[in-house]
Amino acid sequence: VADLEGGLEKEWASLQCPSNDGHKFWAHEWERHGTCSFNLHEHDYFNAALTLKGRLDILGALEAADILPNGGEYDSDGILETLREAIGAVPEIRCNKNLEGKEQLLEVFVCIDKYDASTVIPCPTKPHNRCSPKIVFPPFSAALSSS
Repeated sequence: VADLEGGLEKEWASLQCPSNDGHKFWAHEWERHGTCSFNLHEHDYFNAALTLKGRLDILGALEAADILPNGGEYDSDGILETLREAIGAVPEIRCNKNLEGKEQLLEVFVCIDKYDASTVIPCPTKPHNRCSPKIVFPPFSAALSSS
């Protein structure tokens, strides 16, 4: 995976404090998600993830629908529908609470076929992971986005 580290650092960085060292994060992602892929070895898993990141412009799709990371409130179903249209399958979004106690967009997950890592599939519905009907799309630095 060493040959992919530059791409992983740029496209799939860990933003958790106190360290931005991605190695523990990537190991977690491989153990949690990559090992259940049918035919991908670790290198192929991360290479497929980088390829998909380049193909799926999630932030661009949201921006085209005027859903911007500006601290504004948006309809969570509208975000899901916009992303479904853009990527061809319903993703999963996860939220957390901001300092004001409002629910905000935390993560967007794209699910892929475990037999074909280039195929995006609908993510399973998980009622316990549902965001509120209205969520904040928090601002973030353009340096953190590589869309």
